[in-house]
Amino acid sequence: MPCDVVCDHELQRRDAVTAWASVALLTLAYALSYVDRTIILLLVGPIRADLQISDTQFSLLHGLAFAILYTVVGIPIGVLADRHNRPRIIAVGIALWSLMTALCGTARNFAHLFAARVGVGIGEAALSPAAYSLITDLAPKHQVGRALGAYGAGVYLGIGATFLVGGWLVDALVARGGFDWWMLEGLAPWQQVFVLVGVAGLPVALATLLMLPEPRRRAQQHGLSRSAALGPYLRRNWRFIAALFLGFSFISLLFNGFLAWLAEYYLRAHGWSKSRTGVWIGLIMLSAGPLGMAAGGWLTDVWRRRRPVTAPVHVGLWGAVALLPWPLWATVVDSPELSLAGITPIIFFSCFCFGPAVTAIQLTTPPDLRARLSAVYLFVVNLAGIGLGGTAIAFVSDHVLRDETRIGGAMAIVGTTAVVFGVASLWLAKAAAERLYERAPLE
Repeated sequence: MPCDVVCDHELQRRDAVTAWASVALLTLAYALSYVDRTIILLLVGPIRADLQISDTQFSLLHGLAFAILYTVVGIPIGVLADRHNRPRIIAVGIALWSLMTALCGTARNFAHLFAARVGVGIGEAALSPAAYSLITDLAPKHQVGRALGAYGAGVYLGIGATFLVGGWLVDALVARGGFDWWMLEGLAPWQQVFVLVGVAGLPVALATLLMLPEPRRRAQQHGLSRSAALGPYLRRNWRFIAALFLGFSFISLLFNGFLAWLAEYYLRAHGWSKSRTGVWIGLIMLSAGPLGMAAGGWLTDVWRRRRPVTAPVHVGLWGAVALLPWPLWATVVDSPELSLAGITPIIFFSCFCFGPAVTAIQLTTPPDLRARLSAVYLFVVNLAGIGLGGTAIAFVSDHVLRDETRIGGAMAIVGTTAVVFGVASLWLAKAAAERLYERAPLE
């Protein structure tokens, strides 16, 4: 075999190793981000008792406080990520959200905790727009869907770890009255949890700064659009983009709404402890979540052989269709075991949808617009999901059903409605994508 062929093969192998090592580090960072944003869900009772707040106010701490600037700041950060060093942007974001999570542990009132949660959102806004763009440039071209799916699995690894380890940690700290270490002395157990989780993120920020490469930005693979201006691109493709973003926003609303209230649902409806709930929900998240992301990414790559650009939209649509019966099932059955059997496909098919959503944006967007459009996508989807999902369920519980013990009924109403509208929107996105892109020539 000629030397230049061997050398080229070795270079490709090294590039692939670097790419997947970078994906692994970014996935760890993404998982950590979800630990920091999700741990509050295991602290509903203590926070409500100490701060004297309602379900709706708590939902604002989990959702709106986090999402209000997480969604807005992501857009200018996307602009920076399209033009400047992406690993540095990510490292600064990790350090910021970790410090702000620790600051949540010093909160003495609703306003203080709300402000700290806003800070967590600002830090986390730096991660995904830059990470999506970075992974698309690093991963082998035929494995972009799988690489983005692997990164997306960090969501469910983080949530699973939060419920598994966090549930045990919360119960253990409450049982012993907290630690008396110098950094934690005088803090309530729920405050100590925030401090411990926040400090754990600082080594990951340092590793990201030192180890992540900044590759050359890859040229666009398809002749869909060559404009570097975001405004004209959005105007030309607004029907497709609006339907795509709206469809996945409804799926995000379902997922985040259920996530916000699962621990309390099993406590109120079935009398389970946080540690018991944490074990079961954590195991489901750690298994069904990554499997769903992997399945969605794999099927997207397979279908791209026949539909080079529109495959992600098709995969996302059929994942949403598969979600239809489960929100009603999971929260109206009397048995907690049967309820968990309904939660499992909700997690699997939600994850199945989210990987193709990101891949669709990367494949239909010029390379110098990817981070910015990803930031717009995150703005819309997270404002709907994180900002409104938990609050919509709390509103139905507080003001429609007027009974906090019927939180499962509120989850069923909001979740089923969200899936129906999500399927309709993604059907429109599929039709728009076929009109716009199915005949786009390959370069």
